[in-house]
Amino acid sequence: MRRCREQRARGFTLLEVTVVVLVITLLTITVTPAIRGLDSARAAAASEEVARRLVLARSSSMASGKPTGLSVAPSSGQFLLLEIPTSGGMPSARTDVLGAVEEAFEIEALYGIELAGFTAPDGTTGDGVIWFGYDGTPQSRDANGTLVGPATGDTLIELGTPTAWSIIVRRGSGHISREIP
Repeated sequence: MRRCREQRARGFTLLEVTVVVLVITLLTITVTPAIRGLDSARAAAASEEVARRLVLARSSSMASGKPTGLSVAPSSGQFLLLEIPTSGGMPSARTDVLGAVEEAFEIEALYGIELAGFTAPDGTTGDGVIWFGYDGTPQSRDANGTLVGPATGDTLIELGTPTAWSIIVRRGSGHISREIP
């Protein structure tokens, strides 16, 4: 009789198993939306950072009178602020007011969001630069930084998985907006 009681004490009752399954189910139901919300928040923060850097490039060009741009490289997932320091000079990494050279910003490393695509004002895709002139309007420039003319189309930066966002720079005004496609 004693042996029978010991064997019962080692097993789980149907009620205990049911309670454990119920608790696991409730945890799954409550945690899944929170994880999705976290992905959306990270994507929104990443798109806000890209838009902030575009605004910085535009503001810098208007304040300094020097063409300033944002290099967008989907191949490496990096952004880098560029400027043309002197008339006829080559584009180089922008320096801040203290003389420090800007570092490249890698979006996936910081936010876990991939840089899915870039469409330049002239319609080309892949790696490129969005340039702003002294009046804050987007410009087309060649690889050497030589002015080709005003932007002929809108610029589109696409951030991808897990949640998609688009950052658009309007060709005529330089207006920067963020959208969820």
